[in-house]
Amino acid sequence: MGADPRDHHATHLGDEPQLDEQLNEVNDHLDGELDAQERAEHQRRMAEAQAMNQAITANFQNAEWFADGPDEILADAQANDGSASAEADPQANQELDRDASKVSEVAKEVADRPPDERKLYVMYALAGTAALGAVGSIGGATAAILAYQYATRLSDGRSTDDLGLSADQDAQFSALIRAWLTKSDDDLWQEMAVFAHANEKSLTLADEVIMLRLIERMSPAAAWLWNSDRDKDAAVAASAGDFQAPRTTSPMYQKIRSRTFTNANDGTTGKLPRQIAAEVLKLAIARILTAA
Repeated sequence: MGADPRDHHATHLGDEPQLDEQLNEVNDHLDGELDAQERAEHQRRMAEAQAMNQAITANFQNAEWFADGPDEILADAQANDGSASAEADPQANQELDRDASKVSEVAKEVADRPPDERKLYVMYALAGTAALGAVGSIGGATAAILAYQYATRLSDGRSTDDLGLSADQDAQFSALIRAWLTKSDDDLWQEMAVFAHANEKSLTLADEVIMLRLIERMSPAAAWLWNSDRDKDAAVAASAGDFQAPRTTSPMYQKIRSRTFTNANDGTTGKLPRQIAAEVLKLAIARILTAA
């Protein structure tokens, strides 16, 4: 596995209070980007979510799904189910296959770690992902894992009954996750840029690959078809070109917001749907890792 220029997991594999502290720093940074009215609303949502996190952590710390959650999430991270193209191109497809293999390699490397360390890694990755939207003010890792599982079930059209939530907790999670799903993609990627910048010294490229895979998995399926493998490869290459060595990824998230592409399904041109943009960014960072 190629070297990650920011590979220092020991600096951020911490316990749940440390995750809370990191999320608070990110929320403080986001808070500073808002005007007075938005800041008041942001602080209100964060206070509500922190209170909810305390209740959820207390109720679900020992539940069955909590033990299984990290393994389910890592299995999702390893799955290779990316967007298709109308026209094949062997050379471009070879590049894209290499990128997808790197994503699986990163996820498997995490899965091979000792159980306690693996759980902490997944908690950290989910805490970072959650910070990107309405679920983001949930500080605890327990709540972050539950938020992920709730989101994937909603996106897949599956029931959330197996999570064992009370009626009040289900209503709270439903509101939070639906707010994340309906948040504009422009706002989401801007918040991701802020998050990446705020955590530049501790967030590794491998972390971002996993986080982007989770965002991709949590997002509703997009009816997207590339014109050709060449077009998809060019999109990945363009995003990889936005990376600023040795560690700055925030421009990648900012620029994906304005790029337009053609959907071969209907011939329309526009910005990439969230699920597809997350895939492109994920593959781009995997490509950077391969070249490192």
